[in-house]
Order: sequence, then C-alpha cells, then structure tokens
Amino acid sequence: MVFHNQNDDISSELQFLNKRLSDINCNVPFIHTSPLIRQDEPFEDLLMTDRMYIFRIFSRFVEQLPITYISFSVTKTFYQEDKRIEEAFRHQIRNFIEDNLECFQSFGKITVYYDCGQSIISKILRDTFGKIFGSSMDFRTAH
Repeated sequence: MVFHNQNDDISSELQFLNKRLSDINCNVPFIHTSPLIRQDEPFEDLLMTDRMYIFRIFSRFVEQLPITYISFSVTKTFYQEDKRIEEAFRHQIRNFIEDNLECFQSFGKITVYYDCGQSIISKILRDTFGKIFGSSMDFRTAH
C-alpha cells in the first residue's frame, strides 16, 4: 500500500517522470514493474537499456515523493486453501488500519485506488476499508 495525502502536490515530480519517459518515447499511463521486468506490454518494444533507465528514473521519482508505504506478504505454501490466504491478508490489512486508525481518521475522506489486478486483494480492500470507514471511504479503479 502506498499512502499519499492529496494535499501534497506532486505535479512537478510527475512532470519530471513524464519528461524522462518521453525522452525515450515511452508514453505509458503508469509503470507496473512486473511487465517492465518481463518485457511485456506496454514495454515489449523497449531495449534492456531503456527498461533499466525506466527503473532508475522511476526509483528517483518515488524517492522524491511525499509518500509512505507498507508491504504485506503471505507464504502461499504455508496455507492449504485460498480461503486461508485471503484470511491472512485480511487480518494483516485490518490490523494495520486499526493500528493507524487515528491517522486515517484525521482525513475527511479516504480514497482507495486499486487496479483490480488480483480479485482477492480488491475484495479485501473494499471490504476492510468499507467496514471501518463506511461512507468516508471511496474505492476507485486505477487505470
């Protein structure tokens, strides 16, 4: 999860990133590192040197942003059923939110963006944030 207070303007950082991407004719709406590593769409026509360049500029971009982030992980082989994996993620995310509830509640509105790449994660985010924040939470699909 990446957290960004939308009162903190990041337009200059976005301009930097977009300029560097346009320098190598890479006009993508977002950078997803998995396709970048595997040279999948939309990076299938880029040379390795260009993809490495994108990693470097993306890393610099992220370092400059007023963001915080956290990662959650579950070892799939530890669980016998998908339902148990879902419960483990749900538990981690709910505990994180509850441990940081005061910070979350300091905002009038919580907007959750997700690309819906993994339906289990989409469901957990909708359910967990929705139950805790109700109408002060807005879920949006990132495109």
